[in-house]
Amino acid sequence: MEDERLGEEEELSIFDSLYRVYENVIFYVYLFFHRLGIFINQSLFWRKSGSLDRTILLVGDGIADGIGDGLANGGLAARLAAMLAKEKDANGLRLIWRVASAGAFRAISDDWVPGADHPPDRVNGVRKSLFVDTFVDGMFKDAHVVLIFLGGQDELFSSQPTDVQRTVNNLKLLALELEKLDKEVLISQIPAFSDDEAVKSRVYQRNRMLREYISGSHEKKEHKSIECGPDVSTVSTQAGYFVESALDTWTLSSHGYRMLTRLTFDALLNPCRRVEWAHWRPKLQRTM
Repeated sequence: MEDERLGEEEELSIFDSLYRVYENVIFYVYLFFHRLGIFINQSLFWRKSGSLDRTILLVGDGIADGIGDGLANGGLAARLAAMLAKEKDANGLRLIWRVASAGAFRAISDDWVPGADHPPDRVNGVRKSLFVDTFVDGMFKDAHVVLIFLGGQDELFSSQPTDVQRTVNNLKLLALELEKLDKEVLISQIPAFSDDEAVKSRVYQRNRMLREYISGSHEKKEHKSIECGPDVSTVSTQAGYFVESALDTWTLSSHGYRMLTRLTFDALLNPCRRVEWAHWRPKLQRTM
């Protein structure tokens, strides 16, 4: 009996290993085609900017990259671009708004800190650093509005996953540097993917500290270009899941991205209106 039980356990172990290999292969195939779609949209089909074009750039981790969404949907950037094209006129936006993604799958907040002098360990294809590659050398460095989706992977991959203040400081540094570059900045609330109460408590604490920092700055009439972005934490509790592969990480399902698109669109309206007002105001003044 003991030999039979051991044999069954060994068969199950082999089956689990094979299934994990299968999962990894499927995920890497998905990742290849997902990134191919982004490359085609943002390189081959990205036309030269005109005087009425404005760009929204999504930066951060896999959520900004759209990982987990169906291939036909194209991730958050493509969903958001479609919603803007459909609904911008009804919301008082008159310029041409384009959306690009510079998300880095599995990135943590440390990886995006301005001044980092080396590429991140978990992210492939980075030449200098994520910040330099994106906002100094990148093709979308002149983006007008930047949405930051970052911090959700810190509990998984950071060298100090329980350091709440570290995540908050990293996000503040990134937002302040982008403000210096004359960009409208939205910091998304950090998603609470885990069921672990200690992890959820730290995520909620990070979000509270970010909200207090932004609201406190506005009360002092400071950093008015930095705002709270969409609350991904409300989406992740309903439509988040864990990718059990060699790339263990948290992400959203297609349903989650559909929910997040609406939240992001609503959060973008005021920053986009400010960008448009900066464009139209001089023209209106000349006609007076």
